Amino acid sequence: MGERPTKIVTRLTRLPALLVAAALLAGAPLPAFSLPVDPADQTLPPPSTPPKEVPKEPPRAPSIPPKAAVQPAPTPPPPPPPPPRAVAPPVNQPPPGQLPCNWSGDSGGQGVTRNRHYLGDKPGFVTINYNLYVKPDAIRVMYRGKELAGTGGPRSGRGGFGFDWKPVAGDYSIDVIVTGEMFGTQWTYNLSCPK
Repeated sequence: MGERPTKIVTRLTRLPALLVAAALLAGAPLPAFSLPVDPADQTLPPPSTPPKEVPKEPPRAPSIPPKAAVQPAPTPPPPPPPPPRAVAPPVNQPPPGQLPCNWSGDSGGQGVTRNRHYLGDKPGFVTINYNLYVKPDAIRVMYRGKELAGTGGPRSGRGGFGFDWKPVAGDYSIDVIVTGEMFGTQWTYNLSCPK
């Protein structure tokens, strides 16, 4: 009695294979059938695990349309540079068109000769030595429209004079004016730097 159920199960498990083979040979559709299932053979599905809790995203703030780009205010132009200060060049480098101090020169001829000499910003005593030869000439030293020194009128021969140099800031030059009133006159002078 104990062997019979086993034979039945064995026959039943062979039966589907035979039916499938017969149907395939005959070209007939496969029959629908089901096998008895032994409750002991049934496997239970794994116990269901609770679904993982998906973290909720924080609510998003409503999107605000972007504002139009704010254009920065144009930068104002830089202020103009300050006017250049009158800076005295070194005594041995007078501005263009001016003669230095510690200078000597001569000129012949009738008329007025005006020489501009740069003395610099250092105050001191300035001397002029001259030779007016035979025919008389006059020498004057002018600064800012005023006569600082001179021969006091036409003179002949050798001589000299001097003056105190007290310059105004930014104006460091004098004019030496020689006036020859007679034809064929000759003269020379030399000018020292302030000491």
